[in-house]
Amino acid sequence: MDRKLGVYICSGCSIGESIDVNALANVAQDECKAPVCRIHPFLCCEDGLSAIRNDIEHGEVNALVIAGCSPRSKTDAFRFDSQVVMDRVNLREHVAWSHETNNEDTKMLAEDYLRMGIVKSQKMEPLEPFSDGISKTILVVGGGGRGRRRLPLPRRALLYRDDPPDDGHAAAEIPAPIPRPAYRRARAPSPRPRPPPRRAALRRARAGRGSRHRCRAA
Repeated sequence: MDRKLGVYICSGCSIGESIDVNALANVAQDECKAPVCRIHPFLCCEDGLSAIRNDIEHGEVNALVIAGCSPRSKTDAFRFDSQVVMDRVNLREHVAWSHETNNEDTKMLAEDYLRMGIVKSQKMEPLEPFSDGISKTILVVGGGGRGRRRLPLPRRALLYRDDPPDDGHAAAEIPAPIPRPAYRRARAPSPRPRPPPRRAALRRARAGRGSRHRCRAA
């Protein structure tokens, strides 16, 4: 596959204020020989996305390097044809927002991140859709009765045991899982204290009356 590299650098979200984006463009064009390199104030807006899609449709690029925000953000916006390889370089969180502004070390860090992203896009292969059927057979390693109980669904499974009678790695089909016994849920204790039994209350009252009588007799 003939790689046609396109590097797109976003200067929004304080990236252009912290990093010299023109120096990054020189790295992409002069050092890495990228045929297409564009700087845009907001690549995630419709204008910036239209520029990228236009380059893809006209066959100018088939490998993208998006240098801007984190790869975890704007995932729906930066989603293109599966035959186009893409790597996103995190200049916002990893460089602009976490390092000193307009510093030589910050500039070198951004350039290194861009070089790594370009090399990844040059060596990556396009994604191929996975068309094989998915097997619903489950392999249980170290099975037995306890392994059968841990199967989530009653489906076909293979039981692997390390002590077969024929010294081989035996795989035996096992039945549906054994249902676990149902335990009764313990009743929560009442927040109110239980009243004392009536007999105990009467016994204490009688004991108190007897003591008063003894005191008067004395």
